[in-house]
Amino acid sequence: MKLQLISALMATTLLSGCSPTEEKEVKMACAVIMTDEEMSREVSLQSISADDYCSCAAKTIVTMPEADRAKAIPTILMVAQEMRENGGSAELVFKDLRRAADASDATPDAQAAYENMDALGEQLEEILDDMASSNGQCSAKT
Repeated sequence: MKLQLISALMATTLLSGCSPTEEKEVKMACAVIMTDEEMSREVSLQSISADDYCSCAAKTIVTMPEADRAKAIPTILMVAQEMRENGGSAELVFKDLRRAADASDATPDAQAAYENMDALGEQLEEILDDMASSNGQCSAKT
């Protein structure tokens, strides 16, 4: 079931292309991710509000080069959906994805989602670091 959800989200997002609603969807997904205690704490330690961070993350992600965006958007949407289903735990989502990717019958989509989650985490950390070094300002160009 989870692998079907991952595949459906990835396919839907890849076919949709970049749109104004895409930025809104990414921001909403980020807001779900910010319900994770550890994620929220990391952002607040930088004196940045979750809303400001998510606005910047959404702008940054939707303006990425196509190849990066095509990986980041379905991954952040899938992580948010999984967090809703797992009671808001990013760690549980990561463990579920690792199990799905490591399974002997793992689909390419499950493996890609797991691999892309690491890249997404790095991208989100870079956005936070950039905002922290810019006094909370977002450098994403819209």
